[in-house]
Amino acid sequence: NRLMREDAAVSGAFLQAAPLRRAVLRLETAEEDVDRLADSIRSLRRPGRRAREARRPGPEASRRLDEALTDVRRLRKRLRTEWQEKLLTLRLQNLLGRRGAALLDNIVLLLIVALSFLIVGETFLDRSGAFADRRLAVAFAWADLAVCSGLLAEFFLRLTLAPAKGKYLLRHFVIDFLASLPYG
Repeated sequence: NRLMREDAAVSGAFLQAAPLRRAVLRLETAEEDVDRLADSIRSLRRPGRRAREARRPGPEASRRLDEALTDVRRLRKRLRTEWQEKLLTLRLQNLLGRRGAALLDNIVLLLIVALSFLIVGETFLDRSGAFADRRLAVAFAWADLAVCSGLLAEFFLRLTLAPAKGKYLLRHFVIDFLASLPYG
């Protein structure tokens, strides 16, 4: 288990530095390898009814095999998630180019900062009574709508390009989707 975790850490560091296409292919290969490892552990765990008593694992060995299988399943899930994120980034770069994808990330970062300032500003202005002037409240509402529209557009672009749309939606629903809905 320890060796498997160390190998995953080294592979993760390699994948961060690798070009996206190569990283996607390596993650696919690693996922296949992990699937084969899980199959091997399962076959060791249940050698069959006709297996000799000497081939059947004892209670301690069975427990260790079950733990190893749990670790392998977790590793596979992490690999799958990383593969989906890398493939999404690759698809985004293929659509917008490397610079375009970086520009989109920077714009989203600026929109998040702007939304934070809008929320804080609206809270303070509302408490101070400055929103008695409806024009200021309307201006804040339009600014909120504009920022949130940009964030929602980016979310739906990524959702469209995601390899596993359902999993992407579940993983990014709260932090990306709900957070980008207009509040005012």
